[in-house]
Amino acid sequence: MRNLLLFFLFGTINTVYALNVNFILEKLQIRCRSLESIKAEFIQKTQVVTAGPIKIKEFEGIMYLKRPSKIRWDYYKPSIYQIISDGENIWFYDAEEKQVMIGKLKTYMDKRLLLSLFLNIKNLKKFFKIDYEEKDKFFILTLIPYQLIPSLKEAQIWIKKDNFEIKQVETKDFYGNKNKFQFVSIFFNPNLEDKFFIFQTSKGTEIIRLPD
Repeated sequence: MRNLLLFFLFGTINTVYALNVNFILEKLQIRCRSLESIKAEFIQKTQVVTAGPIKIKEFEGIMYLKRPSKIRWDYYKPSIYQIISDGENIWFYDAEEKQVMIGKLKTYMDKRLLLSLFLNIKNLKKFFKIDYEEKDKFFILTLIPYQLIPSLKEAQIWIKKDNFEIKQVETKDFYGNKNKFQFVSIFFNPNLEDKFFIFQTSKGTEIIRLPD
């Protein structure tokens, strides 16, 4: 009898958990179906592990995404820095140094979390184990990659209950470094031309080719 009771108890909990996770992902996927591009203003707080006191750096910028795999991050505070990808190549541009590093996207950035989260939610369950909890006005999903990703040990996604808008993403790597992205505003389907995702080198910019 006791084993039967435990079976029904934990079986019910697991079913409720699965329903909640699937419900949230389905709601997010509904939002994604009509999306071809996204523009999002964000504040980023980065905590880097060092031997001394914990240091937290703050950045501000704008993120752009376009199907199928175009990415652009424009940082404007505290300095101008850009990360741009056409889906195959990636450019890292430091305005102060007047230097751009060029490499292959697959070598220098894992795009699965970013693109799945905003443009193709159904892929989240393909790449990540998902845990679920609720806090105040938010659903919180904790994502753990099935495959080892040195730059991503886990991610927490904060989703508003009332409109299923993603408000915050927190990531942690295997070295203990943390990034928190708070999205101030999100614009759906802005008109973004493909050339917007190709870095335009200006005169005097030092070009560094990264190994594949």
